[in-house]
Amino acid sequence: MLDVTGQARFAAVMAQISRLSLPLDHPRNAQKMGQLLDELYRCMTEPVILPEEIPAHVQQMKLLMDTEYDQELSLDVLAARLGKSKYQLSRAFCHYYHDTPGAYLTSVRLNRAAELLRNTQLPVKEISLQVGFPNDAYFISLFKKHFGVPPRQYRMARRET
Repeated sequence: MLDVTGQARFAAVMAQISRLSLPLDHPRNAQKMGQLLDELYRCMTEPVILPEEIPAHVQQMKLLMDTEYDQELSLDVLAARLGKSKYQLSRAFCHYYHDTPGAYLTSVRLNRAAELLRNTQLPVKEISLQVGFPNDAYFISLFKKHFGVPPRQYRMARRET
């Protein structure tokens, strides 16, 4: 049985698998599929960590990233707000959530941007600012890498279905 974090990791990996472009026998796709299958195996075999076992400062860090994703949340800022060293926070976050704080925050921002693209008519530039990306070109690049299509194409495809 997967814990909450394991379930989230499992779902994220499955989403990445579903976004792989065909054909799967292309060397780049085959390599990526191998990496994703390795990650799924790790999700299923790592020990379960219950939420109450995660230290309060690590939970607070995640909560800050989940709720204040539109703010500047560098490790230095988080460390100052939580009264811990940035190295201690980063190591602990990686240990419990199996992701770096930066990668997690980027994922939160991109998922919120996808939600805004599906449910609003806001321009892409405005959405990028609202989710914490001051540079819209960088946002578009990250979005395309994460979802496989640029934001405008994502919006059009989601509206058609």
